[in-house]
Amino acid sequence: MSRKKGRRKKRRKKRKKLKQKDMVTFNWDCRRVEAYPEFESDGVVYPDVVFWVTWLVTGVSDVLDPEGNPYTSFWENTIAIDTSNITDFIPFSELTNEISVGWVQSTMGAETVAFWEETVAYSIENLINPVSIPLIIGE
Repeated sequence: MSRKKGRRKKRRKKRKKLKQKDMVTFNWDCRRVEAYPEFESDGVVYPDVVFWVTWLVTGVSDVLDPEGNPYTSFWENTIAIDTSNITDFIPFSELTNEISVGWVQSTMGAETVAFWEETVAYSIENLINPVSIPLIIGE
């Protein structure tokens, strides 16, 4: 018996992409925040300065399950917001989800935003076309 010498190539699992006809709509919710009651920056004291955001990205597929509901998945995490150089302060009473989403996505960068959306889409694809199923062995 002979063995080929050399390095074994590691197989990388590729993520299955949603079929072209399947669409996922993403919704970002960044309304849960932590804020400093008072924060000083360049000699100015600001009230209720947001420094931490809990973000939730939800994906909803246009494919329906057997009960007629769209397949959905989500991912939730937190991210720190840079408060070291406040230039355009927005009072908390004027803060919107849209503004907070902008901060979160800007802090993440486009590649990371795409990664999280792809992760949610992949999860939906696994609901639609499972690659494994849970089973229980009887006694």
